[in-house]
Amino acid sequence: DVNQEKDFWIHPDRVIHIARDPLPHKIFGNSVVNLLRNIIKSKVNIDVACGEILSWFSHGVFDITIPGLEEEEKKEWERIAAQHPGAWIHREDIEIKPINPTAIDPQSFYEYVVINIAAAIIMPTHLLTGVQVGKVTGAEIGFADYYRDVKDIQELEDTPLIEKLYKNILESRGRTWKYEIKWNQIYVDELAEAEIMEKRVNAAEKALNSSFVDKAEARDMFNKGQIKLDINKKIKDKRPLPAPQPPQKPSVAEQDLYQHQLDTVEKAMIKKRKENIKREKKLGEEVLKEQDV
Repeated sequence: DVNQEKDFWIHPDRVIHIARDPLPHKIFGNSVVNLLRNIIKSKVNIDVACGEILSWFSHGVFDITIPGLEEEEKKEWERIAAQHPGAWIHREDIEIKPINPTAIDPQSFYEYVVINIAAAIIMPTHLLTGVQVGKVTGAEIGFADYYRDVKDIQELEDTPLIEKLYKNILESRGRTWKYEIKWNQIYVDELAEAEIMEKRVNAAEKALNSSFVDKAEARDMFNKGQIKLDINKKIKDKRPLPAPQPPQKPSVAEQDLYQHQLDTVEKAMIKKRKENIKREKKLGEEVLKEQDV
């Protein structure tokens, strides 16, 4: 009987527990969905309250004091009040006083709610409220950070969980996980896309020219950005040897110093040569005198 209620029991080893925001005192973690639901409910209540208080501030609430008012007369006055919200005609013993609230600025309340909603869904406030880029200082940086955060969540949180789930399903059926999860590209404008492309080209080219990666890894860096490298991979250094530096010409001051040193050495050698010639001549004259004797 399909209408008959039955109890189904599932063994704990058949359950994969996933907690995005785990807490030490709460094994199931913090529920962002419940937090977001309460915040949005508060936003709705604030919207209704703001509409009511604006209407109250604009028209006011009439406080009617009638001495000795009976229940039947009260109903009649309520009927009259519904028909004449802006003008009253009454006896001198009836007092009618309009009561208006003090005007308040709800902006701070809305900012508090918007910040909490943005924090729950991890989104910049200007993106949540629809403010255009350029209207707020740092909006461009906020957009880039948001897209980067979403991509990190997809690749670092969602991908491992999905792979773990499907690996268990395939292994239970005698199969092996041999797939790769790819996420759709998050929307970026043409300028941001061009800047990302330029940065990836520069990074890949620099890594390739320094022989840090090979051509295949450099192309992978351009396609994916940051990639995981094989630490044991050996890449031949193809950088050319530095060309020998040409001899530098001495400056004018160095030339003068060199010429001075050259002149000094040359003069010393000439002087020494003259002394040797003079000494040899004197020695030859003494030898000739001894031979004559």
